[in-house]
Amino acid sequence: MKYPAALEDTVAAYRVLLTAGFAAHRTAIAGDSSGGALALAAAMTFRGDDTPVPGHSRPAEAVGHAAT
Repeated sequence: MKYPAALEDTVAAYRVLLTAGFAAHRTAIAGDSSGGALALAAAMTFRGDDTPVPGHSRPAEAVGHAAT
């Protein structure tokens, strides 16, 4: 297994949805904290390889923040 496995798993799962007949414009990808960064990375991967991008994206706190 090579890294980053989480990104590869996310991209593979999304492609399964597309193969199963789900329309890209009716899908969403979302995440919080590191999941937000994963959502952004997946969207960038889809754009880079001409995979139809999800209709909606909701990365929350994709970049760490400092508590005060």
